[in-house]
Amino acid sequence: MRVLIRFVRRGPAGAVEQKDRLYDGEMVTLGRSTDQVVQIKDRRVALAHAQMVLRNGQPVLVSRVPAGVLVNGTLQREVRLKPGDTVHIGANVLCILDPVEDCDLAFSFELDAEVRSDELRVDLPRLRLAELGLAKRRWSWALFLGVLLLALFIPAAGLKSPAVQDTLRGSALPDDHFWSPGALSPVHATVATRCEACHEQPFRRVRNGACLACHAGNLHEHIGIEAVKEGVVLTAALRAETAVPALDEVRCTSCHAEHKEPATLVRNDPSVCTNCHQDLPTLAPWSRVTARVTDFATDHPAFTLPAREDSGLKFSHAVHLATGGIRSPVGDTVLGCGDCHVPEPGGARFRPLRMERDCAGCHLLDFDPAYPDRVVPHGDAGAVTEFLVDYYSRRYLESYADPLAAGPLAARRAGPRPSPAERERLLRDAREQADLVTRDLFERRSCVECHEVAASGPSLATWKVRPAEVRTAWLPRSTFSHAAHGTALTSCATCHEAESSESATDVLLPDIATCRDCHAGGKPSETPANRITSTCILCHGFHAERNPVWRAKAE
Repeated sequence: MRVLIRFVRRGPAGAVEQKDRLYDGEMVTLGRSTDQVVQIKDRRVALAHAQMVLRNGQPVLVSRVPAGVLVNGTLQREVRLKPGDTVHIGANVLCILDPVEDCDLAFSFELDAEVRSDELRVDLPRLRLAELGLAKRRWSWALFLGVLLLALFIPAAGLKSPAVQDTLRGSALPDDHFWSPGALSPVHATVATRCEACHEQPFRRVRNGACLACHAGNLHEHIGIEAVKEGVVLTAALRAETAVPALDEVRCTSCHAEHKEPATLVRNDPSVCTNCHQDLPTLAPWSRVTARVTDFATDHPAFTLPAREDSGLKFSHAVHLATGGIRSPVGDTVLGCGDCHVPEPGGARFRPLRMERDCAGCHLLDFDPAYPDRVVPHGDAGAVTEFLVDYYSRRYLESYADPLAAGPLAARRAGPRPSPAERERLLRDAREQADLVTRDLFERRSCVECHEVAASGPSLATWKVRPAEVRTAWLPRSTFSHAAHGTALTSCATCHEAESSESATDVLLPDIATCRDCHAGGKPSETPANRITSTCILCHGFHAERNPVWRAKAE
């Protein structure tokens, strides 16, 4: 929409000054706001009063206020404009001009000469106490004394007498809860009506003893890291000789702040931790923790991870995650991470892998082609040998009508009983067959494919299969939940390079740089819009799981 706006200004001697302006846009807005195309400095005009738009090639005036706009002496909510129309908005007059070449609309904008300047001023109503016959000083003192009585003297009346305190709390009169700066956290809701449970003395800060009166049974010395100095676990006496003050000398409320909003008991700002951990070797020379930490994004040590995983397994993620699939009893099967790694309830970690549940579908433990459904037990090498000896002994002896060797449900063939010598020969053959199958399972096609196997004897040896010890917690001093990270935008490969891993010894954990792609530092004001504010307690507890929160000192 191309519009010619002609601003007209009349001088005191009748001179007329004109100034033309071309405007290109979707619409012409009129109002008192500074973002309007035509700003009208008149208090009687709304911030967005009206607008001119083009409909079917014709200019239309649309009112933005319920009362409408005065067009040709008539209030209109919406009207099609034509040359010669006059629009009044406040003290301003808009006259629609004849069409101009290359313009869709042309109008002049002029202040009504018959309106006096004082008519443009809108006096706001004012109310003065003097007009009501009230003196400010007298009423100010009355209100001050009333506030003092209700907010101080009456609540303070119960400080010396529990009976008076209970009476005030049970009545409509103000009590000591008027002094509360905010709600308590939910864990302390049971004492919300008894201020004296924590505030032992009026107008005095809460002492540690008030906290320990309830929490001494399940708390510990906060400095209680089992730090080792020269191979000796530090005692409380040795810790007292160090430069760092024991944390049990710090007030509980330094870290656990009540009456704050939102109602959370544990402070989550980084300074709670970084006050000490920014220079812990100096504050606590006996500590084994030497890393300096002030902010996750800029000053945090790299994750401490082993160079290799020694689980005892032989496994290739690359083979199992091949895009073309992996050979299985039912043909080539395409596997994904979720086929083996199933989250535990809650989603923090994954359930431990089990051969019978997660692997046996492809890794069969069959041993006799004539009976493919028969499988040896998994997990105990001695049980496998015993199972095969029993199986083949039974098979060899069942060919004869021997009630001592065959079970009640076995199919027996008619014939003479074997002689003792024949029975001994059959059992010897069965043990030899069991030995052959055992070696085949352990050394060639089953156990040795996934496990480290060793034998300690020449025949029917005691096979040693190293148990699988797959680590489930790689960063035990931190808290991590896969459920919080499992989004549609985050696949497993974002953090774990499993598709290219050829060995089970590979440590498939991301480094700190990967985490920093999403996690910023601990200051919300410095966190970009596409990052997550990450304070210390987002990933770390206080201190480690093996340390209780507080341990009372020995008497």
